[in-house]
Amino acid sequence: MSGPQTMSKQYSRVSGMPSNKTSGQVTGRQKRTDVSRLCDAIFGATPLAAHCYAWATGNQRYAAFLDLYQGKIGKKLRGIGDDGGYLDLLAELDVAHRLLTERGFTLVYEPYLAERQRGPDFAVTFKSHTSFTVEVRHLRPSDADAKLRLEAILADKLRQLQPSTPNVLALVGEPDVASPEQVQAALETLAAAGQRKDDDACIRRGFASARDLLRRMERLSAIAILASSAASLYEPPRARHSLPPELRKTLARAFGESPQARA
Repeated sequence: MSGPQTMSKQYSRVSGMPSNKTSGQVTGRQKRTDVSRLCDAIFGATPLAAHCYAWATGNQRYAAFLDLYQGKIGKKLRGIGDDGGYLDLLAELDVAHRLLTERGFTLVYEPYLAERQRGPDFAVTFKSHTSFTVEVRHLRPSDADAKLRLEAILADKLRQLQPSTPNVLALVGEPDVASPEQVQAALETLAAAGQRKDDDACIRRGFASARDLLRRMERLSAIAILASSAASLYEPPRARHSLPPELRKTLARAFGESPQARA
């Protein structure tokens, strides 16, 4: 089990940025939360404490998120058995923090859990009129072939995307987590199997058929690549639900996309 110092070395993004227990969302008008007491109650001496305390101290909306979902977060913490598990959860909480730096976003954490089905980590509403989902995947260090690994991760996550709303996949990791070019190449490899109508290859990847793979690929609106050193937002060309320009701009700002990545 890692200590806070080791955790900080592995996950270096600690940047700045509440209680509403009656709705499923966190909004901008919340009662001020006692952040120190809240974080101590949720995280105790776990490696996540320092990161989440720093984020909640700088962002009252994020503190409201922790307050609202402290039971769910605590349950997840109790089920963690290794360092990677802490980093997986921290990636989800980091994405929530980034989104809640933008007042246009409200969040619901694990909205499909009660229905006992796999679904995205967050249902998000933008300015009360545009809904979309965000699924988070922390990429742990691995000796596996990077291309094959990324293809497998994307295939797995495609099966969690919802059919009638924009869907964003956030890949979180250290500096070489992935690049837009690697993501594009992995998606093209998956699409090629579908376009060849190679049902066997698609079934091996967890899809019902080649047609099922292509249909699910259309549900992916964007991939946020979030490393400690940089961020970028990649939009697949075959997306059925493209991100509206204002939403895309706000997401890029929340995730910290650099001007070079947008160019």
